[in-house]
Amino acid sequence: MGFADLSGSKPPRLRIRAAWVKPLAYGALNIASASGIVFANKVVFSTYGYKYTCALTWIHTVFTLVGMRLFLMAGMFQHKPLGQLQVFPLAAAYIGYIVLCNLSLNVNTVGFYQVMKIAVAPTVMLLELLFFRVVPPAKVVASVFVVCLGIAIATVTDSKLISNLLGLAVGAAATFVTALYQIWAGSKQKELQASSMQLLHAYTPQAAVILLLMIPIMEPMGWGGQDPNTLLGYKYTPAAVVAIVVSSLLGILVRGLATTLCRLRFSFCCSVGVCCAGAAPSFLKQSNLHFRRVAKVSAFLWCVLNFLSVSPHNDCGRPPG
Repeated sequence: MGFADLSGSKPPRLRIRAAWVKPLAYGALNIASASGIVFANKVVFSTYGYKYTCALTWIHTVFTLVGMRLFLMAGMFQHKPLGQLQVFPLAAAYIGYIVLCNLSLNVNTVGFYQVMKIAVAPTVMLLELLFFRVVPPAKVVASVFVVCLGIAIATVTDSKLISNLLGLAVGAAATFVTALYQIWAGSKQKELQASSMQLLHAYTPQAAVILLLMIPIMEPMGWGGQDPNTLLGYKYTPAAVVAIVVSSLLGILVRGLATTLCRLRFSFCCSVGVCCAGAAPSFLKQSNLHFRRVAKVSAFLWCVLNFLSVSPHNDCGRPPG
């Protein structure tokens, strides 16, 4: 063996570490973007008063449409011709799940929004059991039961939440429609032999057109005046525009880079981050530090991490293509 062979070889440990760099970086990007978009959207709704859920969803969809075109040009996935009728149900489900999730974040706290995102996983399993007779392993069922227990603890012990019937109804609807979308997207991937990126690239044009037609129906437009409480009368300050653009860019990463199967895992990891970030200020202020709050947050996080420890890993370590 010559000197060149020795210098060109890498120790096995370094090769293993190099193989983990890309999956870890990809997973970290997904978790960061999934956590970031929650806070970015809440800032748009609360700080800048942009309450127009359907309009914001349309902006996100247009950004996603452009982003998918750029991903295609960059060679991140291959173009797959799909019939418009084949992907129309996905476009409709996409609109329902995104609009309801944004509305839930608009009318609820970040904490409860994330609790209802966690509830998507048990809902998916229940719907698959009812409609497809898919029986999950006993270990996963037991873990989901613990997750439901954590959801109950986080919900029932919140007196402000119990009085917000509109928020509860919107959160439950968002959970149900999101679960349907996850099941539908997964089945369509298998049926059409297409990746999540290929499907998203195919149905976002339809979704953008439908949302554009929905905006005058769903939003207070303010055609005849300059009412600041209408979409046309809203003052688009530079800071508000930047916040909307940032949330839209994060939406591209969340919806474009995560596969359908592993999106729930990233959502669970995101919930841990959001829950910790939301609880941190209260923990730092000793006057607001109550045992019940500490116990509730700890129980909820334990339930989430317990589910992550037994849920299947799927293909979350690599980008979809």
